[in-house]
Amino acid sequence: MSKLKSFRALLKERLTTAAMESFEAVEKTVEEDQEEDDRLRRLLQLTPEIQLSRIAPELEGRVLALFQIEEDEELLDIFVAQATSKIKDNDVTCPWLSTSLHGEPVMEKRLSVP
Repeated sequence: MSKLKSFRALLKERLTTAAMESFEAVEKTVEEDQEEDDRLRRLLQLTPEIQLSRIAPELEGRVLALFQIEEDEELLDIFVAQATSKIKDNDVTCPWLSTSLHGEPVMEKRLSVP
């Protein structure tokens, strides 16, 4: 019977050690989860501070006018770009010059007065 008693003692010791290790691992996991929960709660409690700047009523019209000027400048740039591309596509002749925009000689047209 002594072999059976020693086997039981060894088995009891090994099972106790395994149970303690398992319990410690579970305890460690629970602590880590609680720390993570606390960290996330603190993050949720933070509120961003957004500072809205207010424009004085007397300056509000000026600010709106500046935005309108920027929009007008953009429209002007578009118009100039379109006009420039049309000029490049067509040959423009100037009556006071003897050559065209592209450097070709211009035939003079004489108007007859009735």
